[in-house]
Amino acid sequence: MNQPTLESEQPEFLCPECDYQLLASNQERCPWCGWVIDPDVLLECVRTRRGGGRIGVSIAAIAVGIGSLVGFWSLFSGWGIASGRGAVHTHLSMWDGIAVVGVLGAAFGNLSLAGLAIASRSRWPMRRGDSAAVLRAIAGASFIAAVAGARPALHFPTEPLISHGVQVNGVMEFLAMAFFFATPAILLLLLCTIAFRSRRARSSRRHFGNTDVKSSMGRPAGFQVECSGRSSREQVKTIWSDARRITNPEIERRIAETWASRMQSARNSQENLYDGALARLIRTSNDDGKLLLELGPTSYRDFVGTNLRFDRAAPPESDNTRSDALGTSAIVATSDGFLALGRRTHRVAFHGGYAHTFGGMVELSDRGQNGIDVFLAIERELREELGIEPRDLLDLGLIGLVRDREILQPELIFDATTRVTRSQLQHLFASSLESRQEHSGLEFMPDEPDSVIPFIRRVEPITPVAEAALLLHGLHCWGRDWYEQASYILYEDIPGAMNLRGQRSSSS
Repeated sequence: MNQPTLESEQPEFLCPECDYQLLASNQERCPWCGWVIDPDVLLECVRTRRGGGRIGVSIAAIAVGIGSLVGFWSLFSGWGIASGRGAVHTHLSMWDGIAVVGVLGAAFGNLSLAGLAIASRSRWPMRRGDSAAVLRAIAGASFIAAVAGARPALHFPTEPLISHGVQVNGVMEFLAMAFFFATPAILLLLLCTIAFRSRRARSSRRHFGNTDVKSSMGRPAGFQVECSGRSSREQVKTIWSDARRITNPEIERRIAETWASRMQSARNSQENLYDGALARLIRTSNDDGKLLLELGPTSYRDFVGTNLRFDRAAPPESDNTRSDALGTSAIVATSDGFLALGRRTHRVAFHGGYAHTFGGMVELSDRGQNGIDVFLAIERELREELGIEPRDLLDLGLIGLVRDREILQPELIFDATTRVTRSQLQHLFASSLESRQEHSGLEFMPDEPDSVIPFIRRVEPITPVAEAALLLHGLHCWGRDWYEQASYILYEDIPGAMNLRGQRSSSS
């Protein structure tokens, strides 16, 4: 990125969203909040800081604050308080007291704004935050108090006083007094609008509320996105190949040792473990606008001995020697606006105790009219783990293919929208024996863009596949801007993705 140049020797290019110093940055985004760097916006910010806006606001706020105090002091000491009926009295009624509180509050707000503007120095306009919210609240409360304080002037006289065709007593008298009392509050609100910057760019806070991006950043993504985009059942095609993975005696020895150890652990924990026939993902490609999945034979034993290898110190297998049993995972959306994940038990083979999506592996029995159907596989898993029948699904779409960076298992991610509510899903889960063998409970979050990052932090530990599922769900529902901002906040990078139609996406 080419930095804009100014006459100053060391201009202060501050991010308009988080005030990070971007002078030495050569990235396309702010390293702190993920704002897409726009040189024209930075140049405008610097020019604004160099202008007289800060001084003008400071002087105006001081003048309004002091003027309000002096005006009311003169009013009390010299003439007293004028009531709406023309009488003059020197004692404060309840309405007078409310008006005084309103004007004094606005005066205090204006003087506070002047202090903030003077202290801001080069950071102008100031960034919106708690101070801006407090000053706006003071302005609003002062305005209400000023209008309420003018209440005694509101009356309906029997003899209207007409001047130039307008009745100047009664309601007009009330409006005039209310405007007089509310002027400091109105000016405070106007000066706040000038002093605190508007949102010039796509902000992470537009989607993520008050997410503490500082504590969220700094860890790499635990998953790799290989495909993204949404596909229906008709847009996914599978073909079968009898080609098996490449192997050698050393790999087979490690597989046998790992499987024997896993069987012993299963016997000790009374866990049911069997070597089932699974489908192996060989490759993905694009076939006339459809996602083509080439599958081959593998087994759970081979998967445990390669992807879930026992000896982590041993060199990892290559793409051609791993089992790569194809997995399916679904993020479940309820009809009343929640997303659901499960909390895995410690009896599962991997990621015990982690929050995870619902799913399993594609089995050779998951066959439809045209061969193995990955949609049938995820429907089977949802029925077994949650008791959700296919008739309970309002929508089911494939939204991506990812891999856990540690075990490198290919995992198809599905979006499953159901007709059941959150409470109904909890009831289905409680009545499903198989679900409680794999999951100890359910985790829910509102299906809203600003809930994802706080949810990920709240439910930790969470599997990389579950994180990927939430982000891909957001990519489909809330767009690429949201996906890029969330990825940047979480991982300081944007996981690359191949579109499910076979075209490289812009985030790669």
